[in-house]
Formats: sequence, structure tokens, C-alpha cells
Amino acid sequence: MLGQIARRVGKRSIRAVRNTHYHRGHRRQALTILEAIRRDGLTLTETQRKRCDDYAVETFGSRKYAPWLYVYSAMAGEFREGWIPDNYYGEVVAPKLKGDYGEISSLKPLNQALFGSNAFPDIASHVNGIVFARDYCPIEPRLVRDTIFAECDRVVFKADNSLQGRGIFFFTRETFDIMAIRRIGNGLFQQAINQHDDLRVFSDTTTATLRLTTVFEERGGGLHCAQRTCEWGEA
Repeated sequence: MLGQIARRVGKRSIRAVRNTHYHRGHRRQALTILEAIRRDGLTLTETQRKRCDDYAVETFGSRKYAPWLYVYSAMAGEFREGWIPDNYYGEVVAPKLKGDYGEISSLKPLNQALFGSNAFPDIASHVNGIVFARDYCPIEPRLVRDTIFAECDRVVFKADNSLQGRGIFFFTRETFDIMAIRRIGNGLFQQAINQHDDLRVFSDTTTATLRLTTVFEERGGGLHCAQRTCEWGEA
């Protein structure tokens, strides 16, 4: 009995630490963006800040959701009801909508199985020590390097659960090391892309990311763009 209680307390403590880290990370990111857009002349008034604080408490239950509302208000030049803070969406909305099935979105090697599209620059995937081709046929170890670099000189390996530049690794034919990949874990090999010159205005050292947030209607028809943002990362 005492062992079960200790395990439950331990799990709650771990969740609490993760939750605190999650919201602190979002706060830092939102305030960094707020400072960046302030330098571009987009400011947040004290009246707007207070409205964001009050709305975060009244609607979402905590001021920890206010920082993203600061960013939205500064960008729009006014506060608008109906905005969903990024950290609230990630903590509450997405898990409720996706459930356990949402977890598979973090498994990079399933990209081709889920989308079945040649629009992605996928080359191969690494799963539990085995490298698979795009069609999920195993590649002989002696052929892995030649297969991955058959049509390009530089590849990116995206580990499972990678995001915002973390878990992203670049390799050339000369630096490629299958043992390094096995230490990193499961993930997806993609051809490194060269971004269009028009996107270099966002970042000339890393690849700009155009992110679309879409939703399905309850009747199952159509995808509707709910939000468009431009970011930059290491991918």
C-alpha cells in the first residue's frame, strides 16, 4: 500500500515539474517574441496587458496563459476575445482532441505511412537499429550510406519528438556515422533543402518554417486554416 502511494505521489511530482517547465518555456518564448516585435515598433499598452491578464484568469484559469495573449495583442494592435494561448492549446486542447492517437505524430518514421506523399523530402528512416527505405523495406547495412546519399550531398536526421531545432542533426557522406544514428535513436532522414530567396528575409542562416494550424469539422469534411505563422528553426 505504501509503495503504491509513493508511486502515485512520485508520478504527480513528475507531472508537476514537467508542467512548470512547459509553461516557463512558453513564457520565455512569448516574451522573447514580444521584445523582438517591440523593436519593430509594435508595442503592448498597459491597458492591453491588464486585459490579457484578466482574460487569462477569467477564461483559462491562470495568468500563466497571458504571455501569448501579450504577443497576439501587440501584433494586432488591440486585444480580441477568442484567442487561444499556445501553451493552453498544447496543454489542454490538443491532448483532448487527439487523445492517444496524437502521440503518433511525434514518430517521424511514420511520415510516409500517414501521408503517402512524394512532396516530402524523405529518404529513409531508422527504427530500433534498422534503416528502412521510403517503402519501409530494410536496407542492408553495407548499402545504407550509398542509399541515403544517392541523390544529395547533405541530409538532415530528425529524431522522434524533435522540435524547434532540438533533435535535428545534419550529415554529409563524409560525416555520416550509423553508430551515431543508433545512439540518437529512432528518426527520419530527409534531404536538406535550400530555401527560396524570398524566405531569406526571415532568416539567412536557417530555414524559415511556414506553419499552418488546421482543424477538421465534426462531420469529417475539409481542412480549414485556423492560423498561419512564420518561424525559423534548424530544419
